[in-house]
Amino acid sequence: MTSIHKKSREHPLDEWLSFEQESILRFKKGYPDLWQVFGDSINLARAIPFAIGQQPELTKIEMHRLFLWQKVLHYQTQSLFLLLKSQLDAGFALLRLAAELSRDVIRIADDEKMLAIWLERENKPNEYKKRFKFIQNSSDEEKVHTVYKFASKFGVHGHQTDTIFSEIIGTIGPSSSMLSWGVSHYGVLDAIHMWMMSFLPMHHMCARSFLKKYFEIRPEIFLTLRDYEVTMNSFIQAISVRLAYLRKPPK
Repeated sequence: MTSIHKKSREHPLDEWLSFEQESILRFKKGYPDLWQVFGDSINLARAIPFAIGQQPELTKIEMHRLFLWQKVLHYQTQSLFLLLKSQLDAGFALLRLAAELSRDVIRIADDEKMLAIWLERENKPNEYKKRFKFIQNSSDEEKVHTVYKFASKFGVHGHQTDTIFSEIIGTIGPSSSMLSWGVSHYGVLDAIHMWMMSFLPMHHMCARSFLKKYFEIRPEIFLTLRDYEVTMNSFIQAISVRLAYLRKPPK
């Protein structure tokens, strides 16, 4: 049986994987300091719930919240990879999931009734929507809520964010007769800026649900998270400056 594909043609999944890896490595080489911050941030976000999880006699509701907290980080990490690969809509969709889940962790806290509502949210959606809301007098929740609304509009319900930031990146075909379009460098960096602004606030929200019980026992867990804001904020500001530069029209 003769294949309709040429033997020399690369498997489409291998081809796609190579393209995605090249996109991420290109960003890594262009922003090595920022790449290091990504790693430090993720390591910190792994370590804090792990340290809390090592405490003796955790309750079932605490273990459930720790699982959800780890899921927040998983969504954030996958979101980052998608954004670095210029898949902005998909990246923002996952960022919205992370925002929603971090909100749910703090709303559940140590309230068994709230956990029951969360577990039954598919069967009782109105009760869930009524009880699981962002609180507007909390700085962290306001920041995460802003990202949640943005990601809902441009990620989950938008489907056009990639197009908004598209630009000509090259040509294809034997005679270069066709244009190749892709997400602009500005679009990717702007998305990363949003990702970084929401990263720590989501973990602050999750940590706050354990603060009352564990701060006196392991204060360094929570203080390390707070102190890391200095590093994160300096890079957020640096990206803001870079974005402002990229917005300037060429002279």
